[in-house]
Formats: sequence, structure tokens, C-alpha cells
Amino acid sequence: KKRGIEAVVVIGGDGSYRGALALTEMGINCIGIPGTIDNDIVCTDFTIGFDTALTTVVEAIDKLRDTSNSHHRCSIVEVMGNRCGDLALWSGIACGAEIVITSDTGFEESEVLERLRDLDLIKKKRHAIVVISEKIADVDELARKISQNTGFAGRATVLGHVQRGGSPSAYD
Repeated sequence: KKRGIEAVVVIGGDGSYRGALALTEMGINCIGIPGTIDNDIVCTDFTIGFDTALTTVVEAIDKLRDTSNSHHRCSIVEVMGNRCGDLALWSGIACGAEIVITSDTGFEESEVLERLRDLDLIKKKRHAIVVISEKIADVDELARKISQNTGFAGRATVLGHVQRGGSPSAYD
């Protein structure tokens, strides 16, 4: 009040919005702008940060595909997103992943292994990409089972917080 500030603009996700709510309850006006790589703010098509994270994931998967193809591998790529599968779904579509696993699609290990065996033996694919949202399965264990139960050498990659950094995309 002393400095003439009328409101605080809060850019963020869950935690930031909880802080803004606390400030609002203290009488400070707040304006919320959705900003989270998870893209999980209700009534928002795209949050600030989602496109940048998506671009990072797509670039990483494109690079992994080259190695997967030359070594007859199945790359299991774990992406962030918490309980929202948008990063996995959108990157899987953009990269042509063979399988995308999110909390919405569900995860049935036997179905994944059967599909990968089919891709290897019947469709004669040289590689496979599986994109999975975090907190659904132990990707290292899944990679081990893929190596044991299919013709592919399973390799897990957890992109982790690399998805959260870097310069923003033009869209963001």
C-alpha cells in the first residue's frame, strides 16, 4: 500500500496459486496467470511453459530414436507431468511413439510387452519408443522386462528436470 501496488501478478501452478490465495485472504489483490509445464490448470488450453517443455521432450526423443534404431532398442522415455499426461501424449504423437502411457490410458505391463513383441516379430520394427508419464511405473524395471521378454534391448531414459529449464519457446 505504501508503494501504491494495487495487485500482484502470480505466474505459476498449484503452489503459486496456493500462495496467491493466501495473499488474497490477507487482502492483497492477485491476478493468476497459468504457468506450468504439466498443462494441468483447469479451463486453460495451454499453460506457459508447456510448449517449451514439449519442445525439449520432442528433441530428446528424436535423438534417442537414432540410437534406438541402430541398436534394435526400445527406448522408454519417462516425462514429467505429475498426474497430467499431456506432455507424454503430445510428445508421443509428435514423435510417432509406438506406445504412450499416461494415467488416462492406464498401464498393463503384459499388454505393453505383447505389443512390443508384435512390433519386433511381426512388423519387423528396428526400434520402438515408449513414452510414459512419471509416477506410473519403474521405468528401469520395465526396460529390464522388455529386454527379457521381447527382441528389443530395453533402455530407460528419465528426462527429469531438464524439461523445466532452458530458454522459452517462441510460443511461450
